[in-house]
Amino acid sequence: MQELQWMPLRQRRKVLRSQRNPYPRFLYRYRSFANPKQEREVFIENKLHMSSPARFNDPFDMQVRYVFEGTDDEKRRRLRAFFARNIPALGGSELEEEIERSLKQDMAKKAWDAHNKVIEASGVCCFNGDPRSILMWSHYASNHDGICLQFDVACDPRAFVNTHRMKYDNKYPVINFGSDAEDLSLFTSLTNKALEWQYEGERRFIERNGAGKKLGFRSDALTGLILGCKLSVNKRSDIKTVIDERAARKLPDIRIYQGIQSKSDYKLRLQFVGYRVPLA
Repeated sequence: MQELQWMPLRQRRKVLRSQRNPYPRFLYRYRSFANPKQEREVFIENKLHMSSPARFNDPFDMQVRYVFEGTDDEKRRRLRAFFARNIPALGGSELEEEIERSLKQDMAKKAWDAHNKVIEASGVCCFNGDPRSILMWSHYASNHDGICLQFDVACDPRAFVNTHRMKYDNKYPVINFGSDAEDLSLFTSLTNKALEWQYEGERRFIERNGAGKKLGFRSDALTGLILGCKLSVNKRSDIKTVIDERAARKLPDIRIYQGIQSKSDYKLRLQFVGYRVPLA
């Protein structure tokens, strides 16, 4: 997909739609807008924070079940390959002694402990595909007193094509220690969640050792801003200040929508209000 960045925008969109698992036109990110200074990072500096999974709100998130199964000869081969990758200086009789010691230990638990350290150091940025989800607004945008950002995937393939669709299940993914690549096990754990979360339709950008770092994006990739249907007067004023600064810096305009609670259905409507934040 690296060649996408050299294509005209319209051609990029066509390629993304033609994939076996087509990419969505837009990705959305819900925010509470609790700290205007942090929001400047998004609207002015074009950066998104990547969190450690250790800070996620679901303790079941990122969980896997490690096993160490196979014949003793298979386990020896896998341990030998594991030590060659991770401790290349270990060899000869020392290597064989370490392999025999490992066969007597609970390698599944050791793998799980090591895996958790890698997970905690990983940086994750989460996106959603539906800006009208009542539950998403309630859970991630301060009970509709926040905002939702709209990103055009084709405008910045480097940032948004590299997002991964989540899978949802009732059981943890199972990883047989030594038979699965480390990067694959990381990917498996970070892209699986409990079935109850399926409504989110989540996609994740994942970067190893990226916890606390920033995901940069092109300024023209941020194409829309949706205001919550219960957005407070104070937050509205703070958002207006940030958007006005963005305009003053001659950054690309953002289409602004107002979320409106339906009077007849359990639905949220989006109404385009222009390119500046209305105070009322």
